[in-house]
Amino acid sequence: MGSSGSVQSSEHVRSCLDHLARLTATGVSSDWTRRRGLEAVARHLGADHVRVTDRHGRVRVATPGTESWPAEARWGLPGVRPEQFLFVATAERIPCVAGGTLGDLGVRSVLHLPVCDRGVSLGALDAAWCHRVERWDDEDGPLVRNVARLLLLDDT
Repeated sequence: MGSSGSVQSSEHVRSCLDHLARLTATGVSSDWTRRRGLEAVARHLGADHVRVTDRHGRVRVATPGTESWPAEARWGLPGVRPEQFLFVATAERIPCVAGGTLGDLGVRSVLHLPVCDRGVSLGALDAAWCHRVERWDDEDGPLVRNVARLLLLDDT
């Protein structure tokens, strides 16, 4: 994505973030608003699938196609602390809930972003790409985590 597309995408995510923040502050929200926020994040990341799960692993909002993803929020890899992210460039062999692998679903790379509020874990945002993504530098992490945080706070 060129810098112009990235700037437009960042502005769109920030716009959704502002909108979600206003709705959360007023206590007014909807499934449509949550889906729109998640779709903005997916578009910003260039991800094919995105989901937000609470700290108990329950899916709160997700793009279609995430139903068979692993139940373990950290892709079955232990030791991920809330302040870190987990990125797997070659995720094809990660097992799915109903059998098979993420590769069988066409997923090549995955990202797990823990989401906290005031030092307390709220849950996580997981993203997946159907093409291989070579690296994640967490440059977009703070913005994306803020949207996920509002999605999780809105649902409490």
